[in-house]
Amino acid sequence: MISAWPNPFFATVTYTKPLLWRPTIVQTEAAAGAALPITGEGFAPGSEVVLTLHSTPIALGTLVVGADGTLSGEVVIPAGVAPGSHTLAFSVGGVMRGQAPITVTAAAGTALAATGIDAGAIAGIAGLLLLAGLTALAGSRRRRASRA
Repeated sequence: MISAWPNPFFATVTYTKPLLWRPTIVQTEAAAGAALPITGEGFAPGSEVVLTLHSTPIALGTLVVGADGTLSGEVVIPAGVAPGSHTLAFSVGGVMRGQAPITVTAAAGTALAATGIDAGAIAGIAGLLLLAGLTALAGSRRRRASRA
């Protein structure tokens, strides 16, 4: 802030130290449907930090900063979030103040969908057909050898 009152020849400059936003994710991997602990420091006391999961933005919730400027709490990763790499964004007053990479794993107790075919059954059938073909070939050679 610069003021020139009451003396127009001198100015008073007031410097406000910028806040050092340091959001921290306690763990960088969480299962879909599980809680993810969040901590941070350097936030304005009493401010609300909005957490959003990105790829496709999903609002995870809001944490309130303590009187000492620290942030502590947890958010739940929704069960429908696709496993893989995502980014957790921290916003205050509609302005993104930080982000951190996280990995979402499949929800506990869920298996991946089965796709394709059962290769073991096909290999077994192929083996039986091969064995039948070799047996037929050996039998045909024996008959030819006995006729000659």
